[in-house]
Amino acid sequence: MKNNAKYLKRIAFVIVFIVLLWAVNGIARFLVVDDTKSYTRVTLEEMYEQKEIDVLFLGSSHCYRAINPAVLDDIWEMNTFNLGSSSQRTDGSYYLLKEAGKSREIKKVYMEVFCDVVGQNESYQSPNAMYIISDYMKPSFNRMEYLWKSGGKDYLVHGLVLSRRNWENLFDPIYIKDILRKKINRDYLNYEYVANEDEHYAGKGFVYSQKAAESDFLSSASHFAPISEEAISVKSQEYLDKIISYCQSRGIEIVFYSAPMPDFRLIDIGNYDSYIMQMKDFLKGKNVTYYDFNLCRPEFLDLDGTDFQDDQHLNGKGANAFTAAFAGVMSEKDPEKAFYDSYEQKLKESPAKAYGLICECTETAGDVSTYTITPIVNKVDKIYYAISKRAENDADYHMLRNYEENRYFTLPANENGYIYVYMTLEKEGKTPVHEAKFNY
Repeated sequence: MKNNAKYLKRIAFVIVFIVLLWAVNGIARFLVVDDTKSYTRVTLEEMYEQKEIDVLFLGSSHCYRAINPAVLDDIWEMNTFNLGSSSQRTDGSYYLLKEAGKSREIKKVYMEVFCDVVGQNESYQSPNAMYIISDYMKPSFNRMEYLWKSGGKDYLVHGLVLSRRNWENLFDPIYIKDILRKKINRDYLNYEYVANEDEHYAGKGFVYSQKAAESDFLSSASHFAPISEEAISVKSQEYLDKIISYCQSRGIEIVFYSAPMPDFRLIDIGNYDSYIMQMKDFLKGKNVTYYDFNLCRPEFLDLDGTDFQDDQHLNGKGANAFTAAFAGVMSEKDPEKAFYDSYEQKLKESPAKAYGLICECTETAGDVSTYTITPIVNKVDKIYYAISKRAENDADYHMLRNYEENRYFTLPANENGYIYVYMTLEKEGKTPVHEAKFNY
């Protein structure tokens, strides 16, 4: 009896210690972790409140900025949920799928596979994409497994004790005062409205952005990376296989898809069809279909640059249009008819058009920097450029090129200011004129 009492006291002591540690960690987390702008925090809280989820979406920002469950719910008359998150790797998608499937009979899963995410092995060395998700998962063996297998022992403590990542702020009264001001309000405490500048959380995992390109002509100061020979990394393949196995073992239908991006980006990549072929090869024999909405025919989905908030993400208007088109295509008896066979075919069957331009510093030698203009066009041969600059602290504009075909120009390497490029397909008349502005 005495031994039993001794063991019971020890067990009680351990329980009390764990409870106190948990409480202290919770208080410290509240004081030093600024997650007042986190979308994942409210997304997961809302997911846990869902008694049923018929259709689940997984993926990175291309998922949660592109699919609006409110639109789908009305069309499909089902309960859909978007469990996307920023930089969500395939391991995060797998553990979120398990989390959502614990007490819910999910009927269908749509897995968004953005080429930049599934192609990066090195992204698995960074814990930030994991923390975005794990910080808001409820305590469970699933969360522990995620932290251990994706972060390992090096990041386990930081994953379990969130305040450890910001412990130095405990000694900054100004920081803590600011945190308390932002957290002690109804929106935060009740997991309600979250907004960041000109976008906001719109419910069920979807983020609506008011950002929009000023025109259908986009620009960039650098080129986009081409598709690599290993477009789907070894780590991504491992977890995509786990996702497929999880779904198929439970009778859940799974579909892979890619959300649309501006043609400006895809044309500059130059070999986007390579990614499509590699994804289809990876899925051969797995009984999983893949639809790339970058190949969608205009009669099913017709977007332009103003439907995007940047060179890869849809804005709210574009997302609602895409969601409706997605629902329609997925409801077709033969969805394949909505797509071109390749991106190359899409461009061949599309009219001549100027999508944008890239103005990149290609060389600096001594005190001179050389800039190269790359037009992003389809079926266009002749292009003329008018280029001017305005140096910082200079009120005057200086003409560098007056509607010529020459794509190269130089500027002083130690000078800062703005470059203005006017591009036209007609030398005489200069109509239409596309404009772009760059810092230098």
